Amino acid sequence: MKKILSSLLFISVLLLLGGCSEKVTWQGTYYEHGLEENEEYGPVFDNYQACKNWAISQINNSDDDAHCSKNCHDTMQDGTPVCEEVVRTWAPFPHSYTFDSYKE
Repeated sequence: MKKILSSLLFISVLLLLGGCSEKVTWQGTYYEHGLEENEEYGPVFDNYQACKNWAISQINNSDDDAHCSKNCHDTMQDGTPVCEEVVRTWAPFPHSYTFDSYKE
């Protein structure tokens, strides 16, 4: 019995450590004139700052929009990605992250 508990503890620790080492990805998205039909996906980055730099560099017009999304996965039936966090050029909700307010 003691051997089984020790094995279970060891496996649990390995699973926890493996889960902590998950790679973080960020993907930028740009909307010319803020329109969804003008949506352009950028490359996938391994850090927020690189994504933010790409997103901001895409903005040419005062009404353009961009955002960076962290660890997205296609899980909805319509293909809409579900992401851990989204950082935008603007705040759609009072507690939304913006490029100016987000801290890694």
